[in-house]
Formats: sequence, C-alpha cells, structure tokens
Amino acid sequence: IVFLAFGLLAGLLLTPQRNLLRHRNSIFAAIAGLLMISPNIFWQHANGWPVFAHFQMLQESQFANVQISEFFLMQLLMNAHALLLWLAGLVFLLFTKSGKKYRAIGFGIIALFAILIAIKGKAYYTLGIYPALFAAGGAAVEQFATQKWRWVNPLLLGLMLLSALPLVPFGLPVLGQNAMIKHAKWSQFMGTAEALRWEDG
Repeated sequence: IVFLAFGLLAGLLLTPQRNLLRHRNSIFAAIAGLLMISPNIFWQHANGWPVFAHFQMLQESQFANVQISEFFLMQLLMNAHALLLWLAGLVFLLFTKSGKKYRAIGFGIIALFAILIAIKGKAYYTLGIYPALFAAGGAAVEQFATQKWRWVNPLLLGLMLLSALPLVPFGLPVLGQNAMIKHAKWSQFMGTAEALRWEDG
C-alpha cells in the first residue's frame, strides 16, 4: 500500500492533476487515511517498529533473489487471461487524448513499477493497480469498438474466457486427483509454476 501510495503521488506530481493535492477533499482524505492506519502506527511504535526488521529480512532472504526478468514475466502471467485488456488500459492512460485527464494514474503505475524494480520488490506487489488498468482497458475497448469495429468487444471477451479456462482447476474442484496432477505438470511445463515460487533462493 505504501509503495502504491508513493507511486500515485509521483503520478500526480508529474501531471497537471497535481492541483488536486491542494484541494480540501484531498486533505480530508489524507487525514481520514492517517486515522485509519493510526492503530497500526501506534502498535508499531509500542513494539519497536517490527515492520522495519521484517523488511530487512525480506531484503536479505527474498528481495535479493528477485530477478527483473522474472518480475516482468510475472506481470504477464498473473493476469494473463486479461493481458490484452490491461495493456489497452495502460495505453489508454498514457497515450490517448481521452485518457489525458487520468494520466496521473498511468504515470503513477509506471512510478510504482520503477520503485519495485529499484528495491527488487515481489511481482505481486503490483496487483493493487490492475483493477484500475482493467477499468481503463474497458473504457478504451468500449470507445474503440463503438466508434470503429464492433466485433472487437465479443472477440476480446471470447479470448479472455478461453485463456482463463486453464486456470479454473486451480480455483475450483473440477478435476479428479489424477487429472489435476497432470494439469499441474502441464502448467509447470508452460511456465506458470513461477507464480508459486518462493523467492528464497
């Protein structure tokens, strides 16, 4: 959450939307956020800030083993079924005229990636930004499909459903034991086992 907050703050500072930081609603939101996390801050202070010790242990035992190539590979694998959608969302936020007023979110996402790459953070630390990318991708696809090719919408939906099918057995008990073992081996062969690896070297 802290990394995401810093990323979005950087996104705001890099765009004209930085004026939002001076708006009273933004100040009220910041105060409300501090009040919400204040119990945790008080607990951390009372117990000698164990979060920093935990972060140091992560740096030594896990972050040190994170590879940038694996970080980017995981971005593709974690939401592979919606890859086209969230890539469209990223393009919409960063490059289109329609997405200009949301540019701060796009820059914030890039800033978050830069922060995590710099500290060798785990790939799944980015998961919090994908709902925003899905929403932006939906807006982009709707705009594009409505104005030009209407067949894009059902095609994209069909591709997402088909690509999500191999993931179903990992969330629902639809296969028997032997079939699940074979499916897991196939998934490992395809490279998806990387999503289950622990970065301990």
